[in-house]
Amino acid sequence: MQATELQVVNSVVKKEVKICTTQKSADIGLTKVISDLTLKGYVPCIPLSEHQPYDIVAIAKTGTAVKLQVKYASLKHDGTAEVRFRRSWADKNGTHTEYCGRDEFNYYAIYCLEKDAVLYVPNNSACPNAIRLTSLQIIRYKM
Repeated sequence: MQATELQVVNSVVKKEVKICTTQKSADIGLTKVISDLTLKGYVPCIPLSEHQPYDIVAIAKTGTAVKLQVKYASLKHDGTAEVRFRRSWADKNGTHTEYCGRDEFNYYAIYCLEKDAVLYVPNNSACPNAIRLTSLQIIRYKM
């Protein structure tokens, strides 16, 4: 293969693997949560449909299934991260946002890049619509 052919192949490959920033962040969060669950003794299972209100089902050693919605959080320059517990999407009718129902899944799993930590927040009546984390405040909820 000549050098010019290789350059063309490289540019095509770069275009094919280009991922938008939001999707890449979501993928990183999902893989970190899978790793964290595995290290804690859970068996993570990914639903076949992406239209479920949860991203992962974690099976405990006891056989109990726990449904989790994964969120990605990045600290801002002031050392805080805000996570809104809602979902949004766009279609031909515009942009839509809705809050998640309390019965749709059991926990939010929030991955914070700068802390390389996963936080588990129960999706129950005490769960707020948003949570603000500071760089010094890492609250871990037991699953």
